[in-house]
Amino acid sequence: MVNEKLLHFIWENSLIEAPSLFTADGESIRVLDKGTLNPNAGPDFLDARVQIGNTLWAGHIEIHVHTTDWLRHGHGKDPKYKNVILHVVMFNDGNLDLPTLELNGKIQQKLITQYHELQQSQSWIACENNEQRLDPFSLYQFKNRLILERFERKLEVIREDLEATQNDWEECHYRNLLRVFGLKVNANGFNMLARELPFKILRKHVDSLLQVEALLFGVAGFLEAPIDAYQQSLEQEYRFLKAKYQLKTMPGAIWNFATLRPPNFPSLRIAQLAALVANNKISFAEITKIQHHNKAVKYFKATASSYWDNHYHFKSVTEKNRKKDIGLRTLELLCINHTIPMAYAFGWFNGDFTLKERAVEWLEKLKPERNQIVSKWFNLGYTIDSAFDSQALIQLKNEYCNYKKCLSCAVGSSILRNLNPANEN
Repeated sequence: MVNEKLLHFIWENSLIEAPSLFTADGESIRVLDKGTLNPNAGPDFLDARVQIGNTLWAGHIEIHVHTTDWLRHGHGKDPKYKNVILHVVMFNDGNLDLPTLELNGKIQQKLITQYHELQQSQSWIACENNEQRLDPFSLYQFKNRLILERFERKLEVIREDLEATQNDWEECHYRNLLRVFGLKVNANGFNMLARELPFKILRKHVDSLLQVEALLFGVAGFLEAPIDAYQQSLEQEYRFLKAKYQLKTMPGAIWNFATLRPPNFPSLRIAQLAALVANNKISFAEITKIQHHNKAVKYFKATASSYWDNHYHFKSVTEKNRKKDIGLRTLELLCINHTIPMAYAFGWFNGDFTLKERAVEWLEKLKPERNQIVSKWFNLGYTIDSAFDSQALIQLKNEYCNYKKCLSCAVGSSILRNLNPANEN
């Protein structure tokens, strides 16, 4: 039930319960500085200071479940481990020429039991039935950390786009917008569309909605076997543009309609995207200058062309006629999942601290998303007042709870630390 991760946690949080510590050879141990957890290859804790007997040692700490793990891992032949001053193990099952501290009998059994229960939990989150909660300030600090981690994860995707586009921020912005525009169900399709139809081609035709629609629907594979005059006019325009730019047509089967509400059909989304492009509303340079979150939300406001007043796709006509605007909730989601991460990334890559701060500030002022993850957190009693809260909790669920990373989670680590009387307030 004990693994190295738990032993790291115990060492880092000083959760060893013993009036005094001794090596396997009977020498007294006094830990003056437990060291810094090493996230890279090499000893587990770096730059520690430990007094063993009458001698003060400065060096590294290595932690294993068993003493013999040192030999199994080949540390004796690895120069990175030559400055290890103390070997900390749960079970001392060997004899090394190295000061060794055995933890067996020096850790509260209820801590080990609680950790095991968290790891074996089948609940939506491991600590769902635990009453332990962080105080408001600690929870806010943890959420802030989660937000920054979420930004960093998205930075990796944006970095890849920048490398692929030779640091063209407008092209990168276009790719990321399409990725978010398609929602999860059609993210792959919009991803492919952005690559098969570069923004540098689209922006040459911003003065013609017909040509923009022809390019987008044509490359997306929606103009095969046209069934009405509108679709035929797009298909004719696309044939010319396809030859001019040597474009490839995507397989229509890539698009998913099942389980989607009609306002989220990819055909309608593409029509709205075409309206944005034709209105010249995909300028990343303008977005970086926006000061207020409300203006950032409304920036992508657009209405699909009149054909879509009674269509959601090309196959059938609806009974009701109404303008197909991009709805407010969709605009807010675009701002949360596209505009804000892009603004943060631009600030990060260009050393613009103000822009990074503005991105976080916008999250705190926008309404939270409405989805299953957010709803479940709310039902568990968590306060969700803004997109800052919802984004943090989505990150917590996806990157921590789903992988049972309780030792790295502020909530999980608080539960385990507070089992130890010495660590209670």
